Amino acid sequence: MHDNKKTVFLFILMMLFISGCTGAIKESTIQESAIKKRTTKVVVNSNPQGADIYEWISQDKSVETSFKTPYSTSISGLQTQPRCYQVKKDGYYDSEIICSSAKNGVLHVHFDLMALLPEQVKYDKYLQAGKKDYVEGKFDSAYINFIDAIYTLPTPYECSKCCKIEARIPNAWEMIKIVEKYIEKPHRRLVPAEWESVLDYYSVCARNILFEGMTESNDFFKKKLYDEALRLYEFIFEKAKRNHLIISACCGLGRIHTYKNNFKQAIDYYDIALKLIDKNDSIKDTLKEMGVREDFIYHDIGDMYAKQEKIDDAIYYYKKAIASCDDCGMAGGYYWSIMNLFEKSKEFGKGVFAIKEIMEETGVIDELSYLALFSLYESWYEVNWSNFILRQYINDVKVAIKKLPDEIVFYEYLADHYLKQGQPYNAIDYLYKACNLYLKQEKRDEALKAYGKLKKIRGSKELAVRIFKKLYPQN
Repeated sequence: MHDNKKTVFLFILMMLFISGCTGAIKESTIQESAIKKRTTKVVVNSNPQGADIYEWISQDKSVETSFKTPYSTSISGLQTQPRCYQVKKDGYYDSEIICSSAKNGVLHVHFDLMALLPEQVKYDKYLQAGKKDYVEGKFDSAYINFIDAIYTLPTPYECSKCCKIEARIPNAWEMIKIVEKYIEKPHRRLVPAEWESVLDYYSVCARNILFEGMTESNDFFKKKLYDEALRLYEFIFEKAKRNHLIISACCGLGRIHTYKNNFKQAIDYYDIALKLIDKNDSIKDTLKEMGVREDFIYHDIGDMYAKQEKIDDAIYYYKKAIASCDDCGMAGGYYWSIMNLFEKSKEFGKGVFAIKEIMEETGVIDELSYLALFSLYESWYEVNWSNFILRQYINDVKVAIKKLPDEIVFYEYLADHYLKQGQPYNAIDYLYKACNLYLKQEKRDEALKAYGKLKKIRGSKELAVRIFKKLYPQN
């Protein structure tokens, strides 16, 4: 009897288990069926409408669809992965690429398009007409269209940010190469105005490609950029008649040959540039607008010698750059080039005396020039703890304060050194002056920091209270 009860009990348990499994399987099947039947609605729109829709199927590949905005469709199945779209419309810049995922069964993407600038519209019109004529063998007509396109581009004097021409204006390099091929044909001679337009454009491109190369960290791309700039600069140097274009090309070629360690060629080009500048004083303003100045050239020559570790020659040209840079705002950077020379060679003391001598001879100084000097003092003192070095250092900071009394950083420099030397009373005086100058220049945050240092020094209570009242007059 007991065995019969046990058998019945096990049978009931087994039936319950089977029933539960069947229910779970049934519920799972229903869910999967619902997912398969579920659709995702995709909506792509733009302002203005009528833009061509492109779908990006990978990071670097897009497919043009046959649809225009506004567009909507339904996709079967549950869409969990983001989809990426872009739209394009004549007379407008290409949109950004937007990747979006469905929310509550709807994937909605909207683009606000930006109208092309008038010169961009003209450029595109002439460019497309020129390409069409070129393919059809109508070379004279193609050339005229290409030249008209070049004339719509901003000149170096109208645009301070023309350096990324290729990103800003698509197919620019393709146009250049076609023009180059055509103008080399013997039956075609450019009139001077046409040449100047082409070469002005080349000069902008070359200068800014070179800048991109100078700031590029990847060696492969750096070399590619330098090679392209070299090609354009050599073309300008060969074809140009106007001195400002020749000088600009020489400066670019000098930098490129320095990069390539062709130092003889570099100095030859720099010499041509300096001689032409000396003979044509009237074009200096034009050159400045093109980013070409005597102090830049002297500094570049200094860099060339520094690369060869010819320190005396490098200093000579850095000094010439400083001397020709009175009130140009770049002198401090040139002093830092000198400082870097001596930091690299570990000749800190020699560097200190070299910078002081140049300051005295040229009379060209600013905050950065003194900071370059103080940096060498710091390095010198670290390797040679000498009271003589420290006294000289403190004395030169005081000289800097007399020469540039509004440069507050010098007061804090001096205060920090007095604190290190266990002379808090001297530090109090300079921190108090720094606080007042910060307040005078309406730099309250900096004044608070200086006040924080001041109030921690024993004996500073009276002066600290004065500063506190200026910081918090309502109290």
